[in-house]
Amino acid sequence: MLNTIRVMALPVWAAWILICTAPHAAATTYYVRPGGNDLNSGLSPQLAWKTITKVNNAQILAGDSVLFEGGQVFAGTLYNPSMQSGTAQNPVVFGSYGSGRATISSGTARGAVFVNVGGIVFRDLIVAGAGITLNNQQGVHFYNNRTGHVKLDYIVITNVEVYGYNKGGIYLQGDRGRAGYSNISITHCDLHHNGDHGIRTEFIFPVSGGSGYGFINVYIAHCVAHENSGEIGKLNKHTGNGIVVGNGDNVLIEYCVAHGNGQGNVNTGGGPVGIWVWDTRNGTIQYCESYNNRTGSNVDGGGFDIDGGSVNCVMQYNYSHDNDGPGYLFAQFIDARPMLNNVARFNISENDCRKNGGGVFTLWRDENATGAMQGIDIYNNTVYLSQPPSGVPAALRTISPQIVNLRVFNNIFSVGGSSELVSLSAANLNATFRGNTYHSTGTFSITDGGTPYTSLAAWRTARNQEKQGSTSTGFQGDPLLTLPGQGSTIGNPLQLSSMQAYRLLTGSPSPLHAVHLQNTFGMNIGSRDFFSQQIPAGGGLFAGAYAGAGVAFPVSWLGLSARRLSAQQAEIRWDAVSDQPVQQFEILRRSSGEAAFRVLESRTEWMEPFETASYAYTDPQAGNGEVWYQIRSTDADGGTSLSPVISLGAAPEAFTAVLAPNPASGPAYVQLGLQRGSRIALSVSDPQGRVLASEQLELPAGTHALQAAGTAALPPGVYLVRVAAEGTQHLFRWVRR
Repeated sequence: MLNTIRVMALPVWAAWILICTAPHAAATTYYVRPGGNDLNSGLSPQLAWKTITKVNNAQILAGDSVLFEGGQVFAGTLYNPSMQSGTAQNPVVFGSYGSGRATISSGTARGAVFVNVGGIVFRDLIVAGAGITLNNQQGVHFYNNRTGHVKLDYIVITNVEVYGYNKGGIYLQGDRGRAGYSNISITHCDLHHNGDHGIRTEFIFPVSGGSGYGFINVYIAHCVAHENSGEIGKLNKHTGNGIVVGNGDNVLIEYCVAHGNGQGNVNTGGGPVGIWVWDTRNGTIQYCESYNNRTGSNVDGGGFDIDGGSVNCVMQYNYSHDNDGPGYLFAQFIDARPMLNNVARFNISENDCRKNGGGVFTLWRDENATGAMQGIDIYNNTVYLSQPPSGVPAALRTISPQIVNLRVFNNIFSVGGSSELVSLSAANLNATFRGNTYHSTGTFSITDGGTPYTSLAAWRTARNQEKQGSTSTGFQGDPLLTLPGQGSTIGNPLQLSSMQAYRLLTGSPSPLHAVHLQNTFGMNIGSRDFFSQQIPAGGGLFAGAYAGAGVAFPVSWLGLSARRLSAQQAEIRWDAVSDQPVQQFEILRRSSGEAAFRVLESRTEWMEPFETASYAYTDPQAGNGEVWYQIRSTDADGGTSLSPVISLGAAPEAFTAVLAPNPASGPAYVQLGLQRGSRIALSVSDPQGRVLASEQLELPAGTHALQAAGTAALPPGVYLVRVAAEGTQHLFRWVRR
């Protein structure tokens, strides 16, 4: 197993693609606009051509540009069969000029076709088909059927939107041996409401003669593939993929989003995936989000995939959620080359496997495959899996024989209901588990070789898993994740690392039971985690996708109110409690007509942890119009927390409540802020919803601190505390250590 994984930044060849686009001095630029005339020279906007037909019959040479008027629509297919290839230094450019992007509207035909040519820049255009029920073609199609496994060099597609094509959006095809393309860049493209795919590279498989790969140096970034439902009439192959690269060498896919694809797939032998590679060497998928992808059959519909014949590929720093199928798939199919040395690390999955069971991490090898599936490392990932509507999924599942040297290290698996933590097929026992956290709010379940285990200790004893020599590793219990199940959709890959869910709270036990991968196995785990926290050069003990310091609970705000003292003055009052020392409050105000809050006063106030404190501030210039207030606290470590916004004169909430401390080694206390006298109902339940303790109290208006009924005697675990009054309620997830 290769332990050093290459983390790809923008490759040298990709940067080269971006700068080598200046045409040579003799290049000609042609203009096309609806008000032009095909008898014109086309050499200026005033002498523009009128139609795509004229472009298709013109002599286009290396370095030339053809620009369509922005904001206008041009009917037809862009295809010039006599066009010369360009080069990286002198490409042939097709794009827009003026304001906005031009639209190539091809009806039921292909949108733009390039046959046996390279050196092409295709930019700033919209390519529109008549819809997948009417257009049974591709949108943008690069086709190479040259003999001798020729790679046509330099293809750049940027700022292009493609929709309405049953056979897919952007399609690069090698149709003879390993004929294909090199130095490919596809960036800032929107591929939607197509059939088969958003972006795809493909060749004839299996290859007849030749070796190597058809698509060399592939860079795909800042693209969105969505609502590509599946090719109508495609019954015996997977369809409805977002972004898929096949037969690639040196592939980087980053900062992309795939969602809502695949629902039209009916093939039961294989299904679609949001973003994936197959038969690829040295491929990286990173900083991407893939969610709500579907399948119309009983297979796949997942987030990410490293598939058949892939070597030295990695999925890292990705976020997968709410997909029908696996979040992260490793699969080896019949006739594929050996699949070797692939990695998934520092990824997050939230509520994948919504359909058909399976595993968030699924490893599958066709029983008739001749190529090996060997050397898979899955480490420092975080999986949150609630009970789906149907099926019994697992956080990690192998469903095939002969998977060799599977290593699963320092992951956090948190599942609910009947979902399993780990399920290893009977024929696949060649796996090593170290330093993982196993948390179930339902029934603890690990199945290994057909034998079920109801505790980590039992599995460790029977299978010698989670042991390093004589030392036990791994942990059974709550990892204390921040906001589990609340990752939601980010939508912008550049902001993935700002996600507040799935960090570790202060006091999390998981890192204490992890394994130092560099010291123990000689592994280089990279320089950062999912959240852009830096990893020391020598590594460390990290659990899940978060390698930073424990996160403190933020300030909880009680009894926040504002009232008028006079026509111009207002008083703001608030109570606060935190598990961190607070050293400063800032009072913020926004008046009617102002776009943003501004600071009225900064007040140094030392608030001890877990103590409720009361504060007041008089605003002498509140004015007589509508005004909004907010409080910002700063703790001793520099962390900040914002209160809810309160409008002067707005009806206050019937009551406020906060539970502290949380987590706790003793009882829990409910801090109440009542606007009027009320009957309060408190109850404590286990994760299955069984009420363990309850009480009802009549309390006057004001602030109250109450010990939550029964919490002093509860054993360690996770509980639900409910506080209700006057038709409203507050629910808290409380951890007893």
